[in-house]
Amino acid sequence: MGHQLEKMLMECTLNNKACYAQNFTQFYSVKHGNCFTLNPSGFRASKSGPGAGLDMTLDIQTEEYIETFATGYGVKVVIHENGTLPFPGTEGVMLSAGAESHVILKLINIQRLSGKYGVCNVSDEFKRLYGIQYSEKACRELCLRTLTISNCSCQPGQDFTFTFNTQVNVKHCGTPKEWQCEDKVYVGYIADTTKGKNPCHCGAACVQKDFDTRITTRDWPLLKHVVTLEAQICKNNDGVHAKCEYENWTVENYVKRKSSFVRIRVYYGTLNYESITETPEYTLERFLSDIGGTLGLWIGCSVLSLVEVVEVLMEVTFLVFKKN
Repeated sequence: MGHQLEKMLMECTLNNKACYAQNFTQFYSVKHGNCFTLNPSGFRASKSGPGAGLDMTLDIQTEEYIETFATGYGVKVVIHENGTLPFPGTEGVMLSAGAESHVILKLINIQRLSGKYGVCNVSDEFKRLYGIQYSEKACRELCLRTLTISNCSCQPGQDFTFTFNTQVNVKHCGTPKEWQCEDKVYVGYIADTTKGKNPCHCGAACVQKDFDTRITTRDWPLLKHVVTLEAQICKNNDGVHAKCEYENWTVENYVKRKSSFVRIRVYYGTLNYESITETPEYTLERFLSDIGGTLGLWIGCSVLSLVEVVEVLMEVTFLVFKKN
């Protein structure tokens, strides 16, 4: 059920290389319905600017919207690190329909210290166990699901219905009793977190990539381009489509016809990136250097004092022999 990318995706290129619906993987979001993630395999942006990024034209099929549930036209876009889980319910940006939106990216590379210098989570073990790249949000999602399974014998349907490797055969909560149990676990989890407890032991990733986004938009498409896009859809569907039934332009159908199309361009504004790296404030080398400096100072003082003592003894001896 819901909109399928095969019918929505009209044009797609990445770095001037064609991409298709088959290059996306689908998952279901409780809040947003069908969601699609671009598989980066075989695609790489080698330059900055719109020509080297992702360029998509979508038909979001506004004629199929159910007005009882829909409150507006548009799409939700989440920019996230390769291999990590997207969370469209709490992350991402909303792009308006009937517009061309440019999502300009800047990479922020974060490296944290672990061991004796701090607490962070390494991705390799998490990926080996659960088949996904580690992120703090995914770790907390897994923890909350594990708590729900152990207490309610079912897994919750939260922002997405991704099934971890360890939860393949566990049913989703679907009865009032199970939902009540799920809510109780969630309230307890929030209460523990508010009190400063960390029941999940989920820390920040040792290596993390974030994306700073800047968005610009313009009205799109123009009237004649709307006609061209509708003609393309009719041709692809052998003339059997709701967009083929429009005859006249009216104020009422103009908004719906124009708002059925979205153009998204995602690209790097510059290939420069920001790097945030944790470094130890006090290292072993600095400790040894400080000890050496201190010892050198005291040894120097001791030698000077010894020379002064010898000098005093010599002067006393000289005075004694001189009086004799």
